[in-house]
Amino acid sequence: MFLILLMAVDSALAEIIFEDWMEDKQSISAANHSFAVQLISSTQSAVVKMDGTGGIISLGECETTQGIKYCFTESAYPRMKIKVESLEPVLDVKKEFSTSSPKIKEDVTVKVTIKNTGGDSATSIKYLDTYSDGIIVAGGNPRVWEGALSPEAEASFSYVIKATAIGTFSAKPSLSYRFNGKMIAKSLINSTLVVQKPYTLNDYISTESADRDEVIVYNITITNSDASQTLAIESLDIQLPSQLSIVKSPSGFKLSDSTLSYKGEIGKSGSETYSFQLKSSQQGKYLIKANASLKQSAESFKDESSKEFSIGLSYVLPLMNITSSVKSNSPYSAYVALKNYGKEEIKNVSFKLESGLFENVTDKKNLAAGATYSILSKSFTAPYVETDKVYPVLVYGSYRSSSGRVYQFEKKDSIKVTAASKVVEINRTLSTKIVSPGESVVISVSAKNLGRRLTAIEVSDIFPKEIRSSLAGNVTASLTELGPNDETMLYTYSITLPSDYNGKEIEFKTIFNAKDGADLVIIKKSDIVEITVALRENKTSINESKETLLEKTTAKETGKANLFQKIAGWFKNLFS
Repeated sequence: MFLILLMAVDSALAEIIFEDWMEDKQSISAANHSFAVQLISSTQSAVVKMDGTGGIISLGECETTQGIKYCFTESAYPRMKIKVESLEPVLDVKKEFSTSSPKIKEDVTVKVTIKNTGGDSATSIKYLDTYSDGIIVAGGNPRVWEGALSPEAEASFSYVIKATAIGTFSAKPSLSYRFNGKMIAKSLINSTLVVQKPYTLNDYISTESADRDEVIVYNITITNSDASQTLAIESLDIQLPSQLSIVKSPSGFKLSDSTLSYKGEIGKSGSETYSFQLKSSQQGKYLIKANASLKQSAESFKDESSKEFSIGLSYVLPLMNITSSVKSNSPYSAYVALKNYGKEEIKNVSFKLESGLFENVTDKKNLAAGATYSILSKSFTAPYVETDKVYPVLVYGSYRSSSGRVYQFEKKDSIKVTAASKVVEINRTLSTKIVSPGESVVISVSAKNLGRRLTAIEVSDIFPKEIRSSLAGNVTASLTELGPNDETMLYTYSITLPSDYNGKEIEFKTIFNAKDGADLVIIKKSDIVEITVALRENKTSINESKETLLEKTTAKETGKANLFQKIAGWFKNLFS
């Protein structure tokens, strides 16, 4: 079975180098070529010549020669509209694996086909497949193809690889070619190869919360997925906590120091399940570990699994399944729930979910016997980080049983967000980093590509809405592409701080979105401008001084008025 991977190369089919109206019998130069036009009286056709060669074309028709396409698009006698495009090569790559899920050391034939579907030739083409550790290439270095392709031409080559370990391996292709005197590198989608184990190992436990002396069942199943060879179990060790009692174990297992050991064999396409019955009268949390050493042909494998459960503790236990590691700005999933492992309904279960990645949840629920309540089940996008960061995830809570006893539960995990590879450098120039109310700041933002071709670029600046009314200039930019090591000025604008603005600082934030092949690139940059408070403090002091002087003056005038009133009253009493 073939796994066919189409790796689309993002490339424009044509570059418009001239599009405008031309007068009858006018000549122009474009892309190092000369073009001359002559309208025919019907105005629905014209003679168009490139470098002195050409013929009659009708309205709406085009001609292509030497990688140049010219079209007669509109007519308004005595003028006609001409569009001239420079056609580019477009290289499409198709890769085929003889199998998508090989075994260790199985030969896998890789066939690569490169086709030029564009309108011009590509020269100095170089295609190379680079594999991660664990994949070896047979026979020297056949992963490379070099050559030239004219329009509609294609070339194929094959090579053989094999895996030396189990896992998922990536094949990173690179492609470059020369066109119009420039070397152009294209972004291709990585392909993956999944090397399968020749077996599966699964374990199961009947409950994760049991009563004291309640019998629980622990099973471990090993399946040989190879139909041509047997699978040898060189050792299977089940490590039990010393507080557990073995009620029943399968034949063939030997007990030594709380470890049950077994040796055996599983036939072609066979499967074996080993079942244990366990119990304990002691309250606590327990962990059962299984370690297996397996062998098939000359290959040896080691595997392990574990199951955690509790006895005599909370019947409500958290369930958590979250992505352990995710790249910056990439999607990840999180599932957090509570399950009642008891045989009765539990009411008023209080719980709280805390994390710096998503909104905290605090609630209280009734849980029926055996019921599971989903607190969170959602896909998120990881935040942008410039250095690796670990975000803890914690769910905890409590409830009171029908007998009045208080139970508590808790579960922790974490998500590591790895820093995005730095593909762009955002630079901001500020006319000042300290501003006073009423003053202006001029901001210029530029971007430098640090190595790979970026397309579909959108950039914008964000700052407090209280000062947006004073904006002069543009705070957004759109670019079709930004080539490797290219640097460009995006925009320049200014803001004026309102005279009554009472903040302590202004944050200017730039958000840069682009595509790096099939990947989305999101870069953020922030800069702070401080607001001086001296002017505000002086104004405050002046105002306070004015208020104090007013109070003193008022008090003095009030005192004088009271004195005159007293004298007038004395004279009145004297003559009455």
